[in-house]
This record gives sequence, structure tokens and C-alpha cells, in this order.
Amino acid sequence: MDREIRGDVERELFHCDGLKSAEIGVTVLDGVVRLTGTVERFEDKLAAIHAAQQVRSVAAVACELVVRSPDPLDRSDIDLARDAAHALALNTSVPQHRVRISVSNGWLRLEGTVDTKGQKDAAADAVSSSLAGARNMVNLIDVKPPAPPEN
Repeated sequence: MDREIRGDVERELFHCDGLKSAEIGVTVLDGVVRLTGTVERFEDKLAAIHAAQQVRSVAAVACELVVRSPDPLDRSDIDLARDAAHALALNTSVPQHRVRISVSNGWLRLEGTVDTKGQKDAAADAVSSSLAGARNMVNLIDVKPPAPPEN
């Protein structure tokens, strides 16, 4: 079964537009897919994860892909943090001042609390779409729906 999953994931990666699938290694153990290698952009990393998740028999995806920055000096942590904060502020789906952003060595970390999973996903989408040069992003935003009003 793992061999079939591996082939299916490799086919999904091959059909991703703009993704250099030959540079992505795929291993599978007990239905868990491990992606390794190097990609050009953070968006490519997200696309590879999404492609692997499209295969029906995949239980989970462990992504160890590294984003190759064209010039590490081009994108400092302060630039990444500023651009992420700006992208988040422009997104009206995410409640203002409820998500905190930190950046260290090109790794972005989102933290805070929102009311819905949609808001959590919107925060990650807003930030990731504007972050060329970022190495990775960790979304640690908690979802806590508001308590119903008492009667």
C-alpha cells in the first residue's frame, strides 16, 4: 500500500504547475508521507503539501522541504515581519490585534486566538501569500469560539 501511495503522491506533485517535482523526495511509511528536498518559494512548499494531501490513502504529511532563498540578504527578519504584519492588517477576515507575528531566521510564527478556523486559515493565507524569501511558517493560532450569551 505504501508503494502505491508513493506513486500517487509523485504523480500529484508532477502535475502541480510550476513545481519542480524532481527535486522533491517522497517516502511513505504506514500511510504517512515524508516530503524532502528543496523548493524555490514558500508557495511551492504549500503546494507540495496540498498535493500530497489530495491522495486519498495519505494518513498524514511530514514536510521537511527547505525553501531556497535566492539571496538571504534580500529578506531580513524585519522585512518579513513588516510585510507579514501589513498583509495581516489588510485582511478583513482576521480580527485586528488578535494575531501576533514573530520572525526568527526566516521562520514566521503566528500566535493568538481567533473565533473560527476560517479566521485562523485566513491569517495564514494572508501572511503566506506575501512572503517570498521566508523559510517556513508555523501557525499556532488557537480557535476558541465565543461563549454563547447567557439568558
